[in-house]
Amino acid sequence: MAAIRLFRLRLARLRLFVQLMGLRFKQLGRSALASTTVFARDTGHGLLEVSHNSFALLGMIVVGGLLFVGSRNDLRHEIEASTLGWLQARQEARVEPDVRLAAELSEPDAVARATASDPKELNRQQALVAHWISKRYRVAP
Repeated sequence: MAAIRLFRLRLARLRLFVQLMGLRFKQLGRSALASTTVFARDTGHGLLEVSHNSFALLGMIVVGGLLFVGSRNDLRHEIEASTLGWLQARQEARVEPDVRLAAELSEPDAVARATASDPKELNRQQALVAHWISKRYRVAP
């Protein structure tokens, strides 16, 4: 009888220990999640601050470079000349293919072929085909 009581007491203690350990593991999981969340939030805020400062630094560098180039007449003239040359080259490259293409595709007799003929001038077979097409597609013969 004493052995059974001792066994039950040890079993109750073991159950209590398991419950306490379960609570500790839950608390450990919650605290790990909370610390991970804080770390991620702090890292995100830090990256945001750094990127804002980086964009400000980049803007200041661009403004400084523009002021430097704008204050030197020789650099400004050289940049204007090269830009104008580049723009003119692009315009010439854009105009030339259109002119050549129009010359290659132009056919003086295309107008004569595209205009409709009088059905009375067609032979019998061509007139029948033209009449059938006009009825089929509801267009003038």
